Amino acid sequence: MMITLIRFILLFLFCSTPLAFANPIKLEHTTATLISDINRIQPGKPFWIALKLALKPEWHTYWMNPGDSGLATTIEWTLPTGFIASPIHWIAPHWLQTKQQITFGYANEAFYLVEITPTKEISAQPQTLTAQANWLACGESCVPESAEISLTLPVTSDEGAPDYGKHHALIHQLKDELPQQLTTTGEFNILDETVQFTVLLNDEPVKQIDSVLLFPTKNGLINYHTPLKFSLENNLLTITAAKGKNPQLSNYETLLQFNDKTTHKIYNYCLIFTQKQVTAPIHTQEALSLITILAFALLGGFILNAMPCVFPILSIKALTITKKKKSEFKKIRAQGFMYTIGVIVSFLSLAFLLIALKKGGHSIGWGFQMQSPYFVTFMIYLTFLIGLSLSGLFYMPIFFGNANAAIEEGRKRDSFLLGILAVLVATPCTAPFMGVAIGYALTQSALTIIIVFVMLALGFAIPYLMICLFPALLKLLPKSGPWMETFKESLAFPMYATVLWLLWVLVQQSGSRALISIGSGLVMMAFFLWLWRKLHLQKLSAKIIALACFTTASFFPIVYLEPPVLNKSVQTEPFSQALVEKYQREKIPFFVNVTASWCITCKYNELTLNGASAEGFFNQKEIHYLEADWTNQNTEITNFLEQFGRSGVPLYVYYPANAKPVVLPQLLSFDILKATIETADKEPR
Repeated sequence: MMITLIRFILLFLFCSTPLAFANPIKLEHTTATLISDINRIQPGKPFWIALKLALKPEWHTYWMNPGDSGLATTIEWTLPTGFIASPIHWIAPHWLQTKQQITFGYANEAFYLVEITPTKEISAQPQTLTAQANWLACGESCVPESAEISLTLPVTSDEGAPDYGKHHALIHQLKDELPQQLTTTGEFNILDETVQFTVLLNDEPVKQIDSVLLFPTKNGLINYHTPLKFSLENNLLTITAAKGKNPQLSNYETLLQFNDKTTHKIYNYCLIFTQKQVTAPIHTQEALSLITILAFALLGGFILNAMPCVFPILSIKALTITKKKKSEFKKIRAQGFMYTIGVIVSFLSLAFLLIALKKGGHSIGWGFQMQSPYFVTFMIYLTFLIGLSLSGLFYMPIFFGNANAAIEEGRKRDSFLLGILAVLVATPCTAPFMGVAIGYALTQSALTIIIVFVMLALGFAIPYLMICLFPALLKLLPKSGPWMETFKESLAFPMYATVLWLLWVLVQQSGSRALISIGSGLVMMAFFLWLWRKLHLQKLSAKIIALACFTTASFFPIVYLEPPVLNKSVQTEPFSQALVEKYQREKIPFFVNVTASWCITCKYNELTLNGASAEGFFNQKEIHYLEADWTNQNTEITNFLEQFGRSGVPLYVYYPANAKPVVLPQLLSFDILKATIETADKEPR
């Protein structure tokens, strides 16, 4: 009886005691623990959890940006239904210097704060929160470590004050140490050898500063190994740092830490420095003037007309003009102007979109929309429709299904829409000279971006506009006749070839199942268009039903797109900035190929790069080959492009062992490749 009573009492005490616990997980170099600031969860009321990493003496781990080397700690949560975990709230790191590297992190002990918001509707059962943590522990060597840690907390229906636990004071102190958001924005100016930062400290009455440190979220702008110089006058803090290897950043997000000499208080602020003065980062022997860039834009837009997606549309449209009488030339000129306006409006829309994304801090470039499998799918369907129209399966007045339609009816709107269509189908392509022009523009002001894109639009519109303005040029074209219909139908095949190429791009992005799913959509599209023509539908209701069936059957397969899949060649090394820096330090020659599956020029050049001659040449010279695949969005590759003033692919850079990197032309041959590399190897550093 006594034993039973004792068991009952122990059971009662256990059930009335909070179940908050997180068993520490001991690894070789680290002990990982989850701690909470509360004992019990209150429905809908946020609380804080900290991942505590206790490291061996003189060992350390890393901040969100590890600095010269290292790896940021990550946490992936498995939470009860309806619970939400915030991103990591990063405590200010320490400036750690090991050998010849400077890193940002935490020595001996690290805390990573996360705010958890439970759902308002929660069961009374204890709730388990599980964190999959990954970090890099470094001391005499660096060891990647990981642990799955769980914390179980009971639930209370009490709506009063939180039931704080034994770790509340510690977590409260850590929260107080979190960097504050500065209300003002700083500026930075890139000079010859230094970068100067200025920021107004209105939030705190600081009179004298003892020390200043900068912990940026991205590397490259400043050299950490040179001490910072600073001054404070009328609350204006000026910091001078040595310029880094990659000073091409428009926004510089950083943690600013300084010590008040009077109060000895340490201040930590998160702020963004915006660039005060931007210079064009074009790494050529001579800086290109704006006039040269505009000429490149005009020429690049002109050459863009020769791309296989665009040429069939404009050539047929131009040939239809040969059938017109002299009395109709006034209408022809009007439609030429409407086409040009459509082109300019489209390019300006792209420019404004790029400006908006750039202001939002996104890493973007020409062709960025092709990184979306859904946009690629849209282009596949659109190009296939144009091909079917050229083949005569159905009539679309805006295109050229009936050679007599657009001009005889005087439909200027069709020419305006044709300009938009031509730009749309041209967006996957990059013509020579375009890369340099757009790369320059995206490092300049919004006005410069707009001017460059207007020049691109004018270059793109010139061929068709000239034919419309000067009908005498039509004498250079063959006279109209039955051959035009055959020629029109033959131009469907470049469009089908483009569909095939886009399907290949889609497979690179979304896996092999995309081929059968989107291929099925194309078959259904062709079937319903054929059925539409055969049935000669007259009633509006029948047309609506048929159109609904056409749309559903054609576009439903999009839902079966798989996640992106990247295929890397065994003979190449995947690109990383860390590998670039490693080979530079070790003076190992290497070649970087920045490519994308949707880049036609890239695929053409890879016939040279993947050929036996180039492979033998690289092996003979012991040149490492790095491939940077930009098929899907990759910020690291985008930043690499920006180093060389480019906003799109292709980009080819050769790094000799003892000289500066050399940018190769966008159109490659083996002779150009060999001559450039051999010349670069002879150049002194």
